[in-house]
Amino acid sequence: MKRFPAIHMIPAAALGMILSCCACQSAQDLPWYEDTDRLWKDYMAAVEDAKEATVEEMDPDLAAIISPEESPLAEWLERDGRTFVLVGSVMSGEDSRYWENGSGTDSGFILDDRLPWVTLPYDLTAKLQSAETQSEDAGIEMRVIQMLGLPPDCGYDRIVFFWAEKDSLFRPAPDPEIYDREVLLDFRNDVDPRYRAWFEDYRQTAYFSDTPYPWTRLGYTYDWNAETGTETGPAEFIVRPGTRVIVQDILCVPEWYRTAIR
Repeated sequence: MKRFPAIHMIPAAALGMILSCCACQSAQDLPWYEDTDRLWKDYMAAVEDAKEATVEEMDPDLAAIISPEESPLAEWLERDGRTFVLVGSVMSGEDSRYWENGSGTDSGFILDDRLPWVTLPYDLTAKLQSAETQSEDAGIEMRVIQMLGLPPDCGYDRIVFFWAEKDSLFRPAPDPEIYDREVLLDFRNDVDPRYRAWFEDYRQTAYFSDTPYPWTRLGYTYDWNAETGTETGPAEFIVRPGTRVIVQDILCVPEWYRTAIR
Protein backbone atom coordinates (compact mmCIF):
# COMPACT_ATOMS: atom_id res chain seq x y z
CA MET A 1 0.00 0.00 0.00
CA LYS A 2 1.38 3.36 -1.02
CA ARG A 3 2.00 5.83 1.74
CA PHE A 4 1.65 9.53 0.98
CA PRO A 5 3.57 12.13 2.95
CA ALA A 6 1.58 13.94 5.58
CA ILE A 7 0.18 17.30 4.55
CA HIS A 8 0.78 19.88 7.22
CA MET A 9 -1.94 22.51 7.30
CA ILE A 10 -0.77 26.11 7.66
CA PRO A 11 -3.00 28.25 9.87
CA ALA A 12 -4.79 31.00 7.94
CA ALA A 13 -3.14 33.79 9.97
CA ALA A 14 0.32 32.40 9.32
CA LEU A 15 -0.46 31.97 5.62
CA GLY A 16 -1.55 35.60 5.46
CA MET A 17 1.72 36.71 7.02
CA ILE A 18 3.73 34.63 4.55
CA LEU A 19 1.88 36.04 1.55
CA SER A 20 2.21 39.55 2.93
CA CYS A 21 5.95 39.11 3.43
CA CYS A 22 6.29 37.75 -0.10
CA ALA A 23 4.50 40.81 -1.46
CA CYS A 24 6.73 43.11 0.59
CA GLN A 25 9.81 41.28 -0.55
CA SER A 26 8.65 41.52 -4.16
CA ALA A 27 8.19 45.30 -3.87
CA GLN A 28 11.57 45.66 -2.17
CA ASP A 29 13.22 43.76 -5.00
CA LEU A 30 11.88 46.19 -7.60
CA PRO A 31 14.12 49.02 -8.77
CA TRP A 32 12.77 52.26 -7.31
CA TYR A 33 11.66 53.47 -10.73
CA GLU A 34 9.46 50.39 -11.23
CA ASP A 35 7.75 50.56 -7.83
CA THR A 36 4.51 51.91 -9.28
CA ASP A 37 2.61 52.04 -6.00
CA ARG A 38 5.30 54.09 -4.29
CA LEU A 39 5.72 56.39 -7.29
CA TRP A 40 2.02 57.20 -7.46
CA LYS A 41 1.80 57.65 -3.71
CA ASP A 42 4.61 60.21 -3.79
CA TYR A 43 3.17 61.91 -6.86
CA MET A 44 -0.34 62.31 -5.45
CA ALA A 45 1.10 63.61 -2.17
CA ALA A 46 2.90 66.26 -4.23
CA VAL A 47 -0.32 67.23 -6.01
CA GLU A 48 -2.07 67.66 -2.68
CA ASP A 49 0.78 69.72 -1.26
CA ALA A 50 0.98 71.96 -4.34
CA LYS A 51 -2.63 73.08 -3.98
CA GLU A 52 -1.54 75.57 -1.33
CA ALA A 53 1.40 77.84 -2.13
CA THR A 54 3.07 79.48 0.86
CA VAL A 55 5.74 82.09 1.50
CA GLU A 56 7.99 79.41 2.99
CA GLU A 57 7.94 77.51 -0.30
CA MET A 58 9.08 80.45 -2.41
CA ASP A 59 12.47 80.26 -4.12
CA PRO A 60 14.25 83.65 -3.80
CA ASP A 61 16.78 82.77 -6.49
CA LEU A 62 14.83 81.58 -9.51
CA ALA A 63 16.59 81.46 -12.85
CA ALA A 64 15.70 84.65 -14.69
CA ILE A 65 15.73 85.54 -18.38
CA ILE A 66 16.95 89.11 -18.70
CA SER A 67 19.73 89.64 -21.24
CA PRO A 68 22.98 87.98 -22.36
CA GLU A 69 24.86 90.26 -19.97
CA GLU A 70 22.62 89.75 -16.94
CA SER A 71 21.77 86.08 -17.57
CA PRO A 72 25.12 84.71 -18.80
CA LEU A 73 24.35 81.08 -17.93
CA ALA A 74 21.49 81.03 -20.42
CA GLU A 75 22.31 80.49 -24.10
CA TRP A 76 21.40 83.33 -26.46
CA LEU A 77 20.91 83.85 -30.17
CA GLU A 78 20.46 87.08 -32.11
CA ARG A 79 18.73 86.73 -35.46
CA ASP A 80 16.97 89.27 -37.70
CA GLY A 81 16.94 91.81 -34.90
CA ARG A 82 15.26 89.39 -32.49
CA THR A 83 16.66 87.91 -29.29
CA PHE A 84 16.19 84.18 -28.73
CA VAL A 85 16.98 82.07 -25.67
CA LEU A 86 17.58 78.31 -25.63
CA VAL A 87 14.97 76.27 -23.74
CA GLY A 88 14.24 72.58 -23.31
CA SER A 89 10.99 70.64 -23.14
CA VAL A 90 10.54 66.96 -22.26
CA MET A 91 7.86 65.03 -24.14
CA SER A 92 6.92 61.71 -25.72
CA GLY A 93 8.45 60.40 -28.91
CA GLU A 94 5.10 60.92 -30.65
CA ASP A 95 4.92 64.58 -29.60
CA SER A 96 8.51 65.14 -30.67
CA ARG A 97 7.53 64.45 -34.30
CA TYR A 98 5.89 67.87 -34.45
CA TRP A 99 9.27 69.41 -33.69
CA GLU A 100 11.08 67.10 -36.11
CA ASN A 101 8.83 68.31 -38.91
CA GLY A 102 9.77 71.90 -38.11
CA SER A 103 13.48 71.31 -37.71
CA GLY A 104 16.25 71.57 -40.26
CA THR A 105 15.86 75.25 -41.15
CA ASP A 106 17.74 78.25 -39.81
CA SER A 107 14.60 80.37 -39.87
CA GLY A 108 12.56 77.94 -37.74
CA PHE A 109 8.77 77.89 -37.77
CA ILE A 110 5.77 79.50 -36.11
CA LEU A 111 4.49 77.63 -33.07
CA ASP A 112 0.87 76.50 -33.26
CA ASP A 113 -1.61 76.80 -30.38
CA ARG A 114 0.22 74.41 -28.06
CA LEU A 115 1.80 75.80 -24.88
CA PRO A 116 5.21 74.18 -24.33
CA TRP A 117 6.31 74.21 -20.68
CA VAL A 118 10.07 74.64 -20.72
CA THR A 119 13.15 75.04 -18.56
CA LEU A 120 16.55 76.58 -19.16
CA PRO A 121 19.02 73.77 -19.99
CA TYR A 122 21.67 74.92 -17.52
CA ASP A 123 19.12 75.12 -14.71
CA LEU A 124 17.72 71.63 -15.29
CA THR A 125 21.24 70.24 -15.60
CA ALA A 126 22.35 71.86 -12.32
CA LYS A 127 19.35 70.46 -10.44
CA LEU A 128 19.97 66.96 -11.77
CA GLN A 129 23.67 67.18 -10.98
CA SER A 130 22.80 67.87 -7.35
CA ALA A 131 20.60 64.76 -7.21
CA GLU A 132 21.64 61.11 -7.00
CA THR A 133 23.12 59.96 -10.30
CA GLN A 134 21.12 57.39 -12.27
CA SER A 135 22.66 54.74 -14.52
CA GLU A 136 19.75 52.78 -16.01
CA ASP A 137 17.74 54.29 -18.89
CA ALA A 138 14.43 53.79 -17.09
CA GLY A 139 15.83 55.32 -13.89
CA ILE A 140 17.13 58.34 -15.79
CA GLU A 141 13.78 58.90 -17.49
CA MET A 142 11.83 58.58 -14.24
CA ARG A 143 14.18 60.90 -12.35
CA VAL A 144 13.76 63.59 -15.01
CA ILE A 145 9.99 63.07 -14.94
CA GLN A 146 10.03 63.54 -11.15
CA MET A 147 12.22 66.62 -11.36
CA LEU A 148 9.79 68.26 -13.79
CA GLY A 149 6.66 67.44 -11.80
CA LEU A 150 5.22 65.06 -14.39
CA PRO A 151 3.08 61.96 -13.71
CA PRO A 152 4.89 58.62 -13.43
CA ASP A 153 3.11 57.10 -16.42
CA CYS A 154 3.59 59.98 -18.88
CA GLY A 155 6.24 58.04 -20.80
CA TYR A 156 8.23 61.14 -21.71
CA ASP A 157 11.56 59.97 -23.12
CA ARG A 158 12.57 62.79 -25.48
CA ILE A 159 13.95 66.24 -24.79
CA VAL A 160 13.64 68.97 -27.41
CA PHE A 161 15.96 71.96 -27.27
CA PHE A 162 14.83 74.98 -29.22
CA TRP A 163 15.39 78.70 -29.48
CA ALA A 164 12.37 80.78 -28.50
CA GLU A 165 11.99 84.53 -28.73
CA LYS A 166 12.70 85.93 -25.30
CA ASP A 167 9.60 88.12 -25.29
CA SER A 168 7.36 85.12 -25.99
CA LEU A 169 8.09 83.51 -22.62
CA PHE A 170 6.22 83.90 -19.34
CA ARG A 171 6.27 82.29 -15.91
CA PRO A 172 3.16 80.31 -14.90
CA ALA A 173 2.89 82.29 -11.66
CA PRO A 174 0.68 85.16 -10.40
CA ASP A 175 3.28 87.60 -11.75
CA PRO A 176 4.37 86.19 -15.12
CA GLU A 177 7.49 88.33 -15.64
CA ILE A 178 10.60 86.36 -16.57
CA TYR A 179 13.19 88.94 -15.55
CA ASP A 180 12.89 88.77 -11.75
CA ARG A 181 14.15 86.03 -9.43
CA GLU A 182 11.16 85.70 -7.11
CA VAL A 183 7.44 85.53 -7.73
CA LEU A 184 4.46 86.95 -5.88
CA LEU A 185 1.82 84.81 -4.23
CA ASP A 186 -1.01 87.04 -5.47
CA PHE A 187 -1.85 88.96 -8.63
CA ARG A 188 -0.89 92.58 -8.98
CA ASN A 189 -3.66 95.03 -9.81
CA ASP A 190 -2.27 95.61 -13.31
CA VAL A 191 -2.11 91.95 -14.39
CA ASP A 192 -3.79 91.26 -17.73
CA PRO A 193 -7.33 89.95 -16.99
CA ARG A 194 -6.96 87.42 -19.81
CA TYR A 195 -3.89 85.98 -18.13
CA ARG A 196 -5.66 85.87 -14.79
CA ALA A 197 -8.59 84.00 -16.37
CA TRP A 198 -6.20 81.47 -17.95
CA PHE A 199 -4.36 81.05 -14.66
CA GLU A 200 -7.50 80.37 -12.64
CA ASP A 201 -8.84 77.99 -15.27
CA TYR A 202 -5.59 76.04 -15.34
CA ARG A 203 -5.57 75.86 -11.55
CA GLN A 204 -8.74 73.78 -11.74
CA THR A 205 -7.33 71.61 -14.51
CA ALA A 206 -4.01 71.04 -12.77
CA TYR A 207 -5.37 69.84 -9.44
CA PHE A 208 -8.74 68.29 -10.25
CA SER A 209 -8.52 66.65 -13.68
CA ASP A 210 -8.29 62.89 -14.19
CA THR A 211 -4.51 63.24 -14.29
CA PRO A 212 -3.67 66.07 -11.87
CA TYR A 213 -0.36 67.92 -11.71
CA PRO A 214 1.65 69.34 -8.78
CA TRP A 215 1.73 72.85 -10.22
CA THR A 216 3.58 75.01 -7.69
CA ARG A 217 2.44 78.42 -9.07
CA LEU A 218 5.78 79.62 -7.63
CA GLY A 219 7.83 79.68 -10.81
CA TYR A 220 9.56 76.32 -10.39
CA THR A 221 8.69 72.69 -11.05
CA TYR A 222 7.69 70.38 -8.20
CA ASP A 223 10.35 67.69 -7.73
CA TRP A 224 8.26 64.92 -6.18
CA ASN A 225 11.12 62.53 -5.40
CA ALA A 226 10.49 61.91 -1.70
CA GLU A 227 14.15 61.19 -0.95
CA THR A 228 15.60 64.57 -1.95
CA GLY A 229 14.40 66.66 0.99
CA THR A 230 13.34 69.51 -1.30
CA GLU A 231 10.50 70.00 -3.73
CA THR A 232 12.19 72.84 -5.61
CA GLY A 233 12.93 71.93 -9.20
CA PRO A 234 14.24 74.19 -11.97
CA ALA A 235 12.51 77.42 -12.96
CA GLU A 236 9.70 76.81 -15.43
CA PHE A 237 8.36 78.95 -18.25
CA ILE A 238 5.73 78.70 -20.98
CA VAL A 239 6.17 79.69 -24.63
CA ARG A 240 3.25 81.61 -26.11
CA PRO A 241 1.56 80.31 -29.29
CA GLY A 242 2.38 82.06 -32.54
CA THR A 243 6.01 82.73 -31.69
CA ARG A 244 8.93 81.80 -33.91
CA VAL A 245 10.98 78.87 -32.65
CA ILE A 246 14.14 77.27 -34.03
CA VAL A 247 14.82 73.63 -33.15
CA GLN A 248 18.39 72.99 -32.05
CA ASP A 249 18.27 69.30 -31.12
CA ILE A 250 15.97 66.39 -30.29
CA LEU A 251 17.52 63.74 -28.05
CA CYS A 252 16.53 60.67 -26.08
CA VAL A 253 16.51 61.67 -22.42
CA PRO A 254 19.12 59.08 -21.31
CA GLU A 255 21.43 60.11 -24.15
CA TRP A 256 21.23 63.77 -23.14
CA TYR A 257 21.50 62.98 -19.41
CA ARG A 258 24.72 60.99 -19.76
CA THR A 259 26.32 63.83 -21.69
CA ALA A 260 25.07 66.63 -19.44
CA ILE A 261 25.39 64.97 -16.01
CA ARG A 262 29.06 64.23 -15.58
